[in-house]
Amino acid sequence: MFNHLHTYQVIIASILLLVISSVQAQTNTAVKEATVQVQADIQADHIALRWAVDDPLAWKKSNQFGFRLTRFTISQGGKVLDTPIAIDLGVFKPLTLPEWEPLANDNDQAAIVAQALYGESFEVEMANQGALEAVINQSADIEQRFAFALMAADMDFTVAQLAGWGYTDYDVQPNEHYLYRVEALTPVNELIPYGGQIKRGSVYVSIDDYEPLPQPIDFVVVPGDQQMLLSWDYSQLVNTYNAYVLERSDDGQNFQPLTDVPLVNLNNKDGKPARVMFHVDTIPQNNKVYHYRLQGINSFGYRGPYTEVLSAEGKSRLNYLARINKTRIDAEGNVDIYWEFPQEGQPHITGFELLHSTSANGQFASVQAGLQPAWRQTTYGPLEASNYFKIRALGADGDNSESYAVLVQPIDTVPPAVPSGLTGEIDTLGVVHLSWQANTEADLLGYRLFKANIASEEMVQITSEPIKATSYIDSTVVKSLNERVYYSLVAVDKRYNMSDYSAVLELEKPDVVPPQSPVISNYKLQNGAVSIEFIKSYSGDVVNHRVFRQNLSNSEEKAKGFKQVFDTSAPTDKFYHYTDSEVEDGVQYRYVVFAYDKAGLRSPVSQPLTVKAINMAPKQVITFLGYEIKRNDRCVLVYWQHNREQVSKLQLYKATNEASPALLSELPAGTKEMKDTKVKPGNAYTYYVRAILPNGHFSQMEQVVVEY
Repeated sequence: MFNHLHTYQVIIASILLLVISSVQAQTNTAVKEATVQVQADIQADHIALRWAVDDPLAWKKSNQFGFRLTRFTISQGGKVLDTPIAIDLGVFKPLTLPEWEPLANDNDQAAIVAQALYGESFEVEMANQGALEAVINQSADIEQRFAFALMAADMDFTVAQLAGWGYTDYDVQPNEHYLYRVEALTPVNELIPYGGQIKRGSVYVSIDDYEPLPQPIDFVVVPGDQQMLLSWDYSQLVNTYNAYVLERSDDGQNFQPLTDVPLVNLNNKDGKPARVMFHVDTIPQNNKVYHYRLQGINSFGYRGPYTEVLSAEGKSRLNYLARINKTRIDAEGNVDIYWEFPQEGQPHITGFELLHSTSANGQFASVQAGLQPAWRQTTYGPLEASNYFKIRALGADGDNSESYAVLVQPIDTVPPAVPSGLTGEIDTLGVVHLSWQANTEADLLGYRLFKANIASEEMVQITSEPIKATSYIDSTVVKSLNERVYYSLVAVDKRYNMSDYSAVLELEKPDVVPPQSPVISNYKLQNGAVSIEFIKSYSGDVVNHRVFRQNLSNSEEKAKGFKQVFDTSAPTDKFYHYTDSEVEDGVQYRYVVFAYDKAGLRSPVSQPLTVKAINMAPKQVITFLGYEIKRNDRCVLVYWQHNREQVSKLQLYKATNEASPALLSELPAGTKEMKDTKVKPGNAYTYYVRAILPNGHFSQMEQVVVEY
């Protein structure tokens, strides 16, 4: 036994953040289905395994009763076995307390694990005492043991194996896949007080999956004054390396580690390790080249390849700053700049430089060099609209310092000239190409572009900031109600003085919208001709209407499709009448009408009209037409006579006053009279009667006027 294990003081600041995370995560003292977590590392000739229980209380019990490791061979030679081959690789427990003593004396990680397993108390003494110390000291003793023990095992795989948490299997073959299963042998009754169970863990691997360890990523060294800031990417290899060894060399050949123990990630944000690791190395002297390389270590103790060697030398820092304390613009528009610099710093500099930029956050360029160390004034010109100046002190050892920027603005209230030559065009996709002549002012900042969709509306700026080019590409909706779009320009100088608006550019949109369709509203068959009435297209840019006809009775003519029979300019009235006299009796025709706009676009086709041309010379079949006003019955009795043998049906039309006649009724051939009860005093009614002959022709229409 070694008594100092009972009060062993663990000093390991490098794992402080990991312990805090573990303590914060363990807020519930009850074990709830704890699990054995298993990890594998594949090498060319062996497989290393690590495992641990993920709950402090279950971890403590499992260390007492141990773990059983079983290997199952799942496939051989690329073929899955019907029955896996199971091999019991043994039961693993930690070394006894006496067995740990010689190891703990020489190995810090072994001492930590031994103290965590068998020590009566587990006190943590950190290198940097502070507020975080209270968090650790308030955590449960078992949680501290759990966190430190697993971290120590991560740092030394040999210690992990001695603690019963690791194994190396050399009895492995290529072209075979294995399933390793780790079971905690803790009896169920031992877990009842903790309210849970320990689930077994497993991992599926093959040495065929071996890959060499990678180099650390993005290794960078930044030299400073007697120190070097070294950094590298941690996040991309977080599942590969848990620690790093950083080495330095004076001659580029012989390297020594910078720390006694490997470096782990101390930066923690929102409970997660930072993406980048940093280390500051204090160097013995400046102006001497030092060489650095970095190597990763995984949780099995295997080390990856070194990075490329980075070399750098420290530089003395110039700790003196100049300060611009006065500026004065002379009559010629130049500026006199005055600055201060500590007298005690003058021996440490070789001179000054004047830096200039047109914006506070812009790129500063050297505009005057060779300013002597004793000088405290210089003159610069000509000036821009806005000028920012700095004084750079040039250190004798190569380090420089810069003053704060000072703004110098000459007075300018004269606006630029009005832009001219604004032209443009709109393509069929609505892309507007604009261009104009360039202004000649030296302090011109750019142009603001304004736009309106209607001539009478106020223009709106469409550029978020002044544009420096003399061209611009805009877009507009071609298929919209407005046929034109309007643009104007304003020039802006660097003092934001604005010119007047340029002349307004009016651009007509390309016509890609066809006109509305005309509508065939009525037709008549008379005197051997077809008379068509259509309502013109309502589109304002229509220039003509065209009537097309198709012969439906002749298959050869029908196959030829529609033939234009009429072309007229846009009618001034709503209705237009066209009479087609070039038709044949008994032939069926189909008529359609199209409207065309000034861009040559054709409207959709009108609703077709299908008619059959017949000899429209009517026969006189109605031999008598009379009426009788029956005021008691409030009706008009219309009666007629005809030759019944020549009649198939009768049609009675009625017109009120001067309105157009409308079909009142269609009657059988034997009907001789009709009562019209839809009459009102003071109206004049005209009644029309015609017969429909057996051949489908109409007879001559007879009419009578009734003053009711």
